Amino acid sequence: MFEQILKGLKTKYKDLGLSENVLKATAEFLSGAVKEESEIETAVAGVEGMLKVQQSIADQNRTYKAKIEELEKSKTAEPTPKEPKKEEPKPNEEMPEWAKKLMEGFTAVTQKVEGFEKDKQNLSNEQKLISKLKELGVNENFYKLQIAGRTFQNDEEIETFANSVKDAEAGFLQQLNDTKLGDVNPPSFGGKDIKAEEISPDVQAYIKQKTQNNEGN
Repeated sequence: MFEQILKGLKTKYKDLGLSENVLKATAEFLSGAVKEESEIETAVAGVEGMLKVQQSIADQNRTYKAKIEELEKSKTAEPTPKEPKKEEPKPNEEMPEWAKKLMEGFTAVTQKVEGFEKDKQNLSNEQKLISKLKELGVNENFYKLQIAGRTFQNDEEIETFANSVKDAEAGFLQQLNDTKLGDVNPPSFGGKDIKAEEISPDVQAYIKQKTQNNEGN
């Protein structure tokens, strides 16, 4: 995954003039967050702002270096000045603005990748739930009302919820067998009654179909 990400960075940001080390460091960071090849393009695009900050810093360094070289040439007849001692950063010194922007860029990429992972997980769980409901023989018109917007942490929660939907359907079908359609109370789920106007057209069609079948028997 590292080599693919590095290739993507080199292609997209070839005009920024970034060093190999900067691109490799960025690719190494992204490879820890990107799990699938389909996520590479989005992750590479997400670090554009961060890499432009790096480009700006590199440009400044090149400008400073050129100015220093010009000064050195103009002072060839003068004694070489002592190189100033570099000050070590203080432990509590505030982080430079460019470093803050760099960290913000990394954070944004990580959050975006995590968001993709969560969406994929929710979609996978919904597919598992529908498969389980079909396995239990629950009518699609009945369960569509129940699963909208549901999220699950694991397979055990999916199993429990699917069984509760099956039980709710069985109870409702029993009501249809015992009474006429006009006397049937609206179906309830999770301990909460559903008002007649809240029943979706799909469920209403399902009720009508079941009632007609019962009357024909």
